[in-house]
Amino acid sequence: MKLIDFNYKKQNGEVSSRVLAVTNEPNKFFEGIDISHLSTDEFAEFVNEYSEILDKFKQQQLNLLQSFDLKHNFRRFTPENMFDVEIEHV
Repeated sequence: MKLIDFNYKKQNGEVSSRVLAVTNEPNKFFEGIDISHLSTDEFAEFVNEYSEILDKFKQQQLNLLQSFDLKHNFRRFTPENMFDVEIEHV
């Protein structure tokens, strides 16, 4: 897991210290699984199975966030407003 420890300057000038467990990073690309070669039946099967896996993962993720009282702690930070950044992989 990638952790970022930093100070953040909000638009109103207020500065706060943050530690972020990174779930997504700035990106300009679409990313995904290329399923172009699948037949219609394979496509339907893949979509069903993949959706089930994602649903189970999202529920497990939500359960974990709730158990640590982090359900409402998702944040988005503008990289240009981050300073004194330290990155650690744990």
